[in-house]
Amino acid sequence: MLAGGGTHVARGYTRKQPQLKGLIREAIGHRGFSFVDVLQICATYNDVHEMYDRLTYPLSGHDTTDFDAACRKIREWDYNRESPIPLGTFYSVEKPTFESWFRGRLPVPG
Repeated sequence: MLAGGGTHVARGYTRKQPQLKGLIREAIGHRGFSFVDVLQICATYNDVHEMYDRLTYPLSGHDTTDFDAACRKIREWDYNRESPIPLGTFYSVEKPTFESWFRGRLPVPG
C-alpha cells in the first residue's frame, strides 16, 4: 500500500482488540487513502494464534511520517520464517486529497 501511494498504513491483530479498534478509528478519520492490514487466524485449518501472540509487538517511538522507516518496519515480518510482527501505524501523512485537488480545478458555479 505504501508503494501505491497510501497515506495511512497500519497493521492490527484480532486478539489485540483495544489496539485494533484504535487503528481502525484512526484510519476512518484520516483524510486520504487508509489501509489497515488485520491479522486474523483460522482456528480450524491453521491455528497460529500462539505464534502470533509470541511474535507480535506494538510499534513505539516510530516516526509515522518517515516513508523509509515505515518500509523497514513493515519488512521486519518475513512470511517465510518466524520473525517479529510489528503492530501499529507504520505511515501516516497529510497530503491533498483527490477531492480537494479536483475541486480546485472546476469552475465555481454561480
